[in-house]
Amino acid sequence: MVIMMSLMFFASEVAFASPLNSKTIMHDYSYLKIDEASTLLRAIVDGDQKTRKAKVFCGINEAHASQMLNRIHALYEDHAQMVSEAYLNNKLTPESVKSWNETCKSSCHCGFYSRVIELVGDKLAKADGPAAAQIQAQASTQNSQDTLKCAEDSRWFCGSRLYRYLKK
Repeated sequence: MVIMMSLMFFASEVAFASPLNSKTIMHDYSYLKIDEASTLLRAIVDGDQKTRKAKVFCGINEAHASQMLNRIHALYEDHAQMVSEAYLNNKLTPESVKSWNETCKSSCHCGFYSRVIELVGDKLAKADGPAAAQIQAQASTQNSQDTLKCAEDSRWFCGSRLYRYLKK
């Protein structure tokens, strides 16, 4: 009886789980989470041999991480496009870029914010120029040790639906 109830529960979970496709992943994961997962995969691909041996993330090898990084790139770009459009449509607060600048290094999202600024291009508000320049400078100076430190905070990825989606 217990086994039958467990099987029925499992079957209902499978039946009602949302499909594992890019649309549901985009809905389920914010741009910050996509960026964190991307950082973890970059740490695996870009890390030196010593780093790879010392830090094993999700049991993913370099070749598999590279494939997953290729798959996550489209999600990353879609989110960057959405944030840049929100900026251009004045749906972000005037303090957004300043806030990004103040937190990007500690939150490990300078690269993502830099990409949004690139997409906004010459339509960036003059008032946001200095903060945007600092974000881009911080993103360009991120090294493999910075990436590794950021990846350490992304272990949630190993058991996530995003991981399962990228692993396909």
